[in-house]
Amino acid sequence: MTLFLVNAQQEPAINKDEAWLFPPELVVQAPDGAPIFIKRHLPSGLNNQEAEDRAMQMMYRRTVEFAVGHGTAVHADLSPDWKRASRIRTVIMPDYEVERMEPPTGEAIPQLGETVLDMKRLAEMEMGDFGAALRPLTDAYADWLDEQANRAAALPDLKEYADAADMALANGKQTLRRIRAGIALLDSDPQAAQAFRSANRAMQQQRVRSIYAGQVRQGQKPDLAAIDQPQNRSWRPFQLAFVLLNLPGLADPTHPDRSDGSNALA
Repeated sequence: MTLFLVNAQQEPAINKDEAWLFPPELVVQAPDGAPIFIKRHLPSGLNNQEAEDRAMQMMYRRTVEFAVGHGTAVHADLSPDWKRASRIRTVIMPDYEVERMEPPTGEAIPQLGETVLDMKRLAEMEMGDFGAALRPLTDAYADWLDEQANRAAALPDLKEYADAADMALANGKQTLRRIRAGIALLDSDPQAAQAFRSANRAMQQQRVRSIYAGQVRQGQKPDLAAIDQPQNRSWRPFQLAFVLLNLPGLADPTHPDRSDGSNALA
């Protein structure tokens, strides 16, 4: 069903804006407010998407599209069941609140509390110590992947996305192997270890000096030693994981991550 609002007024010669409609709104709902609106289905030809499209559909399977605006946005008031809506209205200036993403704490995931995320400590670490310092990060990720595998098997609305779920888990396991390989490299390759230490030292100085300079610009007289504390110079877990998984490919130009034809990874 398609609804249009047509302004059939005759535009006057003067004060033309008196015949304009700004901003118009269309509202559709059942007389009794029942949740009558259901998911808008895609055309049948779009059912065989690429793997990335399937993954997006899986992750946002509960973000249901009920209507599409023509030159306007559409807002739907959801029923307690996310599969239905009780009211649809056009919105000329749409807004959406994006939740802030915060990394989990060591209290929530104990292994992260055991992981060395302090850039200064990593910049001063000796070969042979990286494994113990960073292995809890991979242990936490491995546990998380196991939890996702259990969810994929238990959630009824994931059954139709079994292929996408299997692919996501396979990609996660490959990422886990790459991170573990990066940690092992730090304890076996002196040049890689020295480069990693130098990178951490540079990041530590950049983070601390940025805070120092910001306070100076505000007219303060900051104490550099007071700023140079772990909370101001620590990686977020995903940042450190990204560095680690790329180390083998950075250290070896012939590594499959960067040289295996169409299977190479960016």
